[in-house]
Amino acid sequence: MDIEPITPSYHDLTATFAACQTLAPHSQLFFQTASGEMGTKLQMEFDKFMKSGEETAVGFYMQENMDLKNLPPPRIVEYLTKSGTVMEWHRRVAVLNNALKTMTDFRDEGQKFVKEQAEELLTEFSKTSKQIRTILTITQPDMEQLREDRHENHLREMGIDPSAEDAHSSLSSMSSTDTKVSKKKSV
Repeated sequence: MDIEPITPSYHDLTATFAACQTLAPHSQLFFQTASGEMGTKLQMEFDKFMKSGEETAVGFYMQENMDLKNLPPPRIVEYLTKSGTVMEWHRRVAVLNNALKTMTDFRDEGQKFVKEQAEELLTEFSKTSKQIRTILTITQPDMEQLREDRHENHLREMGIDPSAEDAHSSLSSMSSTDTKVSKKKSV
């Protein structure tokens, strides 16, 4: 003997309401109940976005630079309750869920970007601070050697052999010196 449950499952109720929603007056009860439950949950999620602020850089920027206090709160329960059909109700819920997901994703991406920029800034600040500290502790002869080393590194990064550059610069400086000397003799 099969024992059937006294109360129908949620799936059975949904199917019943979906099938009779245009035929029976109690179908509006479905809209009211579902809209109240789902709408309140979604309303709380939207309110969380409106009130979040100082704990994240993105939220802080929104609170400081956008006029969130004067935005009217969305009337989600009413929006869902005014659905004409079950299909429209589900479409509206999907639109609201998609909007929440989009806002969450944008906020997460913004927070990630701010974190990356802050890390880069801190790294550059640290490098600069170390360079300044190193330069301040170097004596004059060491400074000349440091300049030569940096110049050689720069030439290597540019794909130029430092020894060839030295030979070329020596020749060019000699030739310019020779030209100046020969001009003075001819006068």
